[in-house]
Amino acid sequence: MVKITQDMRNIEAKARLHIVATASKDGVPNGVPVGFARIISDDTIMIVDTLMHKTRNNITPKPQGSYILLEFG
Repeated sequence: MVKITQDMRNIEAKARLHIVATASKDGVPNGVPVGFARIISDDTIMIVDTLMHKTRNNITPKPQGSYILLEFG
C-alpha cells in the first residue's frame, strides 16, 4: 500500500479537481470527478460516493484504483 507523503498532502490542499479512476474486470477504464475527497491518514483517502455506480462496481471485486489531483494556475 502506498503511504501518503507530506508533499501529497500539500498538493491535495491546493487541488481544484479530484478524479478517481478505476477499471472494470474487463479492463474498461472509468474516471469520475469527485466533489468531496480528503486525505484523512497516512494510508486513507475519504471519498464521498455521489452516484458513483461504475466506480463502486469496479472496486468492489478488486479494490484498486487511482486518485488524481489537479491544481490549476
